[in-house]
Amino acid sequence: MISAFIGGGNMASALIGGLVAKGCPVAGFRVVEPHADARARLAAACPGLALFEAAGAAAVAGADIVVLAVKPQQMHAACTALAPHVATVPVVLSIAAGTRSGEIVRWLGGQAQTAMDEFRRGAEEEADRFSGEALEALRQDVRALLSLRGSRLESPTPPA
Repeated sequence: MISAFIGGGNMASALIGGLVAKGCPVAGFRVVEPHADARARLAAACPGLALFEAAGAAAVAGADIVVLAVKPQQMHAACTALAPHVATVPVVLSIAAGTRSGEIVRWLGGQAQTAMDEFRRGAEEEADRFSGEALEALRQDVRALLSLRGSRLESPTPPA
């Protein structure tokens, strides 16, 4: 299972840290983070994490899910940069507050199959729409994400 996070801030770091703590391999995560200092902190906190400076084809190639973890004012630019590259990504999930799923779908050129509103209403039902070997892995990842809801997660702290 490959999860690509667009934005490497506190939310993405906490989710990745929590999933890795629950046994998900670091090699299954990619993070797009335009700021070099933030990429350096992520690299130090999660050795082996695939890091990218820009949201492009290499960052999302083969991803099973793309998680939009950018600030609302950055969402339009992030989505338009991703639009040419997400046609084959089964799930695009936004964890950003303040951006409607319809706007995300439009900015992605109609490519997004799910966003935060739909995720909350039935992520496991969405997983049932997928077939093949990725189905069980996707279900497990959805269950892992749902199990984190209400949990207190700590962002990985870089070594001093």
